[in-house]
Amino acid sequence: KNETAGDSIINIQMMLAYESGKQHWILKVLFGNAGFNFDGKSTKQRNSKTQEYIQRALDYAKTNALKEYEAIASARQAEKYLLEGKKNEALQTAQFGLATAMNTDNDSAKVLCQLMVGNVYLQKGDMLMAFKSYTYAIDIADKSRNIYLKTQVLHAFAFMYKNKLQKYEVSKQYAFQSVSVNKKNND
Repeated sequence: KNETAGDSIINIQMMLAYESGKQHWILKVLFGNAGFNFDGKSTKQRNSKTQEYIQRALDYAKTNALKEYEAIASARQAEKYLLEGKKNEALQTAQFGLATAMNTDNDSAKVLCQLMVGNVYLQKGDMLMAFKSYTYAIDIADKSRNIYLKTQVLHAFAFMYKNKLQKYEVSKQYAFQSVSVNKKNND
């Protein structure tokens, strides 16, 4: 809850990661810190810091030609735009992230970006495009046999049917399908 102390710790982690020269540590700090992975509930100052963390991660990914990480940072940026009510910027950024992700072998980046495109369409009130995006995302998750990705998509479908379409029984079916997938895999 002490954002100043948290930012200080993140900066120390970044300094240590960069000093190590180990890319996996740098990526872990850039893409795994609380500032980058915000929850959307923030002050104007926090929003500014979040933007700095996203931009720092995006710049690192671009500089090092890490397309999957560039896509992930773009998805995070789109989410931030969406939370700020900037739907057109969110859609443009999410679509850029998706196009970038589709040129990689990283299924997680593809699903994350496809979900973000769907979420933006959902907020714009375009249920058909949201449904299509979620369908593409679940296809990718199924092909990769990644249950974590699949359950994320199932939750997106459940949210859409419950909160946007008020089809509670269909929403429950998606939620129960997610539970079933998790039980089957002892998760």
